[in-house]
This record gives sequence, C-alpha cells and structure tokens, in this order.
Amino acid sequence: MRTIKISLLPFALLVTALGCLGQSHPDQQQTSTTGFAQQNNDTSKIHQYGDYVLLRNQVNIFEAKIRLDSEYFKIKEAYPGILVFEKLGKGNYPGDNVRVEYYDINTKKLKTKIDLTKVSPYNRKAYENLITGAYNFSYFGFPVPPDSNCIFPQLPKPDVYSTFNYIYEASFGGYMCASFQLIKLTKSSDVVGWEQTFVIYNPNGQEIVRRKLNHSVKCPYVSRDGKYLMFTYGNDSKVNPFEPCIAMLEIYDIQQQKTIWEFKGDKNEMTDGPVEREQSVYFKFFNPQTNIVKQLIIDLDKKKVRIYQFFWDKPALPNWVEYNTFLNTLTYQTIQF
Repeated sequence: MRTIKISLLPFALLVTALGCLGQSHPDQQQTSTTGFAQQNNDTSKIHQYGDYVLLRNQVNIFEAKIRLDSEYFKIKEAYPGILVFEKLGKGNYPGDNVRVEYYDINTKKLKTKIDLTKVSPYNRKAYENLITGAYNFSYFGFPVPPDSNCIFPQLPKPDVYSTFNYIYEASFGGYMCASFQLIKLTKSSDVVGWEQTFVIYNPNGQEIVRRKLNHSVKCPYVSRDGKYLMFTYGNDSKVNPFEPCIAMLEIYDIQQQKTIWEFKGDKNEMTDGPVEREQSVYFKFFNPQTNIVKQLIIDLDKKKVRIYQFFWDKPALPNWVEYNTFLNTLTYQTIQF
C-alpha cells in the first residue's frame, strides 16, 4: 500500500498546541495560569511548597527545575496550591506531564498527589507494544489521503502504540483538566488512529469526569462552580489528524455527565477563547479569508448564548469597553440551551 507523507509541525509544538492559544484582546481575563499571582495582588518573588522553592518568572508563573535521580523535571504552580511536574525530554524530544501535587495553601504541606502514568488508561497491560512519553514526530505518515471531510478510509490495523500525558492550564476555580493521548501506528510509523481520554480533577485532586474522545480538546474551560465544561475542537484546534475539518464548540454538564449544547462553525472558521468576563464566557469563531467574526457570549447561569456576527478586517479587536460598546450596536441571535 502506498504511503502518503504529510508534513506537519514538529511534535513538540503539537503538544504545546493542546493548551490555551493566544487571544486578541490585550486586556482580557483568560482561563490561563499566566497572571494568577498578579490577579491576586501577590507580589512574592518565591513560593515554597515543602522542599520545592519556585521562582516567579516574567509572566507571573512560579516554577522551578529539579533533578530527581538521573532525570530532570520542571515544576509549575498551575494554581495556588497545585503543582504540575513535567519530565523534561532529552535532545529533540518534548517533555511529558507525569504528576500533579496538591498542597494546603496555608501550611504548604502536601495533601495528595496524582501519578498520571498510573491513572492513565493507556498502559502496557492494555497495550503490549506501547511507547510511553511524548513521541518525537517530525512528520506524520498516512497510508491513504483523507477525503474532503477529513475522513481516512480503509485504514490498516495498528501494530504499535504511543502514549503521552498533558495537563491543561487551570481554570479560575482550581479545576484541572488532564489529557491522556493514545496514538496508533503501523510498524512503518504511519498513523492509523488516535484517541484521547479526558479527565477533570476538582480543586482537592478528586476525579469528577472521565471521557473517551476521538478528537482533541482546545483550551478547556471549567466554570468556577464546577458545573460546566466548555471547549472547542476541530479545524485549527486539531492535534489529532482524524477529527472534524469544521471547528466545533461543546458545552458539557459535569453533574449530569452529558453534552447539553454544541455549536458548529462554518468552513475555514478558526476559534479563539475562552475569555471569562463579567459572569459570561466569550468564544469567537472567525474566518480569516472573509474576515467574518461570530462572537458567542455564554451565560451559564441563564443557560443562554448570544451570537453576534460582523465583518472585521483590522489587526486586533479594541479594548473591552470599546468592544462591548460596538457589540451593543449590533443585532444578535439568542439561543437557550
């Protein structure tokens, strides 16, 4: 069977692409670890948890690099009292998130920890020929090209599997989202399948959601009360090459464990968000070819979405006051979910 080689980004960048991407508003409040200390008026230069001393960097994240046995790790304060451990890769290999530790914010003593390699569903008991840790793809190979709907027909069965873990940026309520990725490969390193198990942990480190997905998750947002999950996938969100060509938005009820609303973008649309502002969550769909923007403003308490559509060909959107003043001049569609 002829192999089609499709050049993509280096895998280290693909792993990074799983997290929150940049936004268009310079003064926005986004669901990101960047700036938690600044938002909490914390002027400390160091944070210490047990024996770990973390230094504040230029983007207000506290982090440290340590050596345990013969391996090196980066520790990041993902949220006050929550540390994420990344085992650093060697050479051109990217790192891999391996552990999350939860500390008492007052005493700085360890409360609990999650060993991501042990809780992952992708292990050698389930998959005999398994490569663990982030895989260094310089390009992907596919046995057949995809059709216009990004569907790969008649793929062969996998011979080898590769798995890696990823911790997304924390939501403001201290909820952490973990991604366990499984890549299915042939002996010639052609990718023939990809799946993800997506897990949410509450601020105490307890698992509250576990979902198996056949697509990537871009920039997940968990509401401060822990009731709802929102994320985009497809098109520019794609890390998994087998997911939809069209950008999608999903709202998931965590307590009921079900999807309660989905929004499907149009062809060539890309996504931006989430941004939490004034008790609402903003997601943007935009078409870089036509400069058409769809601004979704989601009110979770009222279970209502306002959708604005407008033309915008300037380099960036204005500040929040000007932007909302502009939106107020437009008509919009209201959807209840």
